[in-house]
Amino acid sequence: FQVTDNVGNNYYFGGLDSLGNRLASEYELIISEFSFSQNGLSSFNGENLSFPFSSWFLKKIITSTGEIIEYTYEDVTTTYFRRSGDKDDQFELNDHSISHFSLIQSYEKVLSEISFKEGRVTFSKSPETRLDLSGGYTLSKIKLYNYQNKVVKEINLNYSYTELAF
Repeated sequence: FQVTDNVGNNYYFGGLDSLGNRLASEYELIISEFSFSQNGLSSFNGENLSFPFSSWFLKKIITSTGEIIEYTYEDVTTTYFRRSGDKDDQFELNDHSISHFSLIQSYEKVLSEISFKEGRVTFSKSPETRLDLSGGYTLSKIKLYNYQNKVVKEINLNYSYTELAF
C-alpha cells in the first residue's frame, strides 16, 4: 500500500512479488502449546495457527522532488516461547492456577540495506546466532557507501551476555 504525506512524499509498504507472495511483512505461527500447573507440565501440538501479518515494512520512498530511497530486507525465521497467560481453575484443580505458554515460529524481516542516489547504507548480521533467540542474529556492522561505492564510514558493534551471580 502507499501513503502520501502533506508535502507530496510517497511511502510504499509491503507489496507482492511475481508469485503473489507478500513482501516486507511479518507473521507468526504457533508450533506447540504448553500448560504448567501443580501437577506438572503438559503439552499438545499447536493448531499451526498463523497470526495475521503483524508488520508492514517500508519498501520505497519517492520524495516530492523525485528522489528514490529503497529499503531491502532479509528473511529471518526465529523460534521462541511466549507466555499466553494464567488461568485460575480453582474448581478443576483444587484451587490451583495453570500457566499457558506457546512455542512460536516467527517469520521476520531484518533491514539489510538502504539505497539512495548518493550511496547506500548496509546492515550486516553477526556470523553467530543469538543465545536468547533461536535463529536470531545481532547487528554486527553498519557501513555507509558513497555514490562511487567506496566506504565512507563503518561502525562495528559488539555484544556480550552477562550471567547472574548468586
